[in-house]
Amino acid sequence: MRLFRAATIVVSLFASACSIGGGPSSVSWERVDRGLPIDAGGVAAADDHPVDLFLTERDVRAAAVASERIYPETASPFRGLATNDPSPVESRLPADPARIQGSTATQPTHERTLFDSADRTDVNPFHYTREAELFGEFFHKGGDWAFVPGIRYYQPFEDEHMRLRVEVPFVATDSLFRSSAAADGKLTETSDNDKFGIGDVSARFDFLPFVDERAKELDRGAASRPASGEGDVGIATEVQVELWVPTAPGHRIGSEKWVLGPAFGLGLFLENGWIVSPRYQHVFSFAGNDDREDIHEGRLEAYFGKKLDDDQWVSVDPAWLPNYEDHQYSGTTIQATYGRVFSRLDNGGVVRGYVKPGIGLGGDRPYGWLLEFGVQIAGF
Repeated sequence: MRLFRAATIVVSLFASACSIGGGPSSVSWERVDRGLPIDAGGVAAADDHPVDLFLTERDVRAAAVASERIYPETASPFRGLATNDPSPVESRLPADPARIQGSTATQPTHERTLFDSADRTDVNPFHYTREAELFGEFFHKGGDWAFVPGIRYYQPFEDEHMRLRVEVPFVATDSLFRSSAAADGKLTETSDNDKFGIGDVSARFDFLPFVDERAKELDRGAASRPASGEGDVGIATEVQVELWVPTAPGHRIGSEKWVLGPAFGLGLFLENGWIVSPRYQHVFSFAGNDDREDIHEGRLEAYFGKKLDDDQWVSVDPAWLPNYEDHQYSGTTIQATYGRVFSRLDNGGVVRGYVKPGIGLGGDRPYGWLLEFGVQIAGF
């Protein structure tokens, strides 16, 4: 359609020059930028630079008449110029020269972020951004300990409706992660590889099938009274599939099993700024070392998070860990997080960090206490 309009205007200009006698009543010089400027000989120039277009007022008015005849119900690029307005032609030319040229004009871009693009905290688990993270986890239970540093990377796509996360952990431990097979005497030897090395690498796919408008409004801080037909609570849903690969070299720092963990989460965005997200993940092994006990367990957790200001946030994560393989219920964990944005980068990203202490409850708790910390570069 743009090309057709441009062709119509050019034909009109040519016709007016051939059929309308008399010299120009006034002359208008317009400097415009175009992708392929036309030189004095009428040949497209190879470089991109401003060129001078010699237009008479008579030519412009003739083009305006032809344009408005063809597009009577649309916004003609020359609408209003066919009148006898005595003001200079250049004062009545369209503000956007790209509409005259027919070249690519600036188009309004659609919203590319589901949630507040200015929010650089990590309080909203449904806000997918590009992130690179260095983390460390220190576990302790009885006389046993383990330290797990690692790297996480998050890559969103499909306009932040989907995201891929990859985690590469490293494990240093004495005997916290010894398996039931080792306890049964099937695996009794301990080597240096059993105490330190790369852990089981995991990859997770996240997908947001539904996010309502109220959730977006509340995330942006627009906690006004909801419009008619909208609820007071914003809702979002999330589906996840996580895969663990047995990359650890020793049985004490890895499961030696291929493990899959699908999950489903529900997000509730409240008017007081809190985000509540119950979530369930079902974890099971489907291949690997037959001498190791199969994995079949769940994780039912609830996330409560709130942004304190533009740079700080807090959250609490209680979780219940049922063990279906042993037909018993494991313990409970409670973790609390405090996070802060340290600095903002020129490219729009931020450097932020967090600390997350936690405790384990119950006879089969996975740990007595936990301390996790991390530094992230996000939104770059």
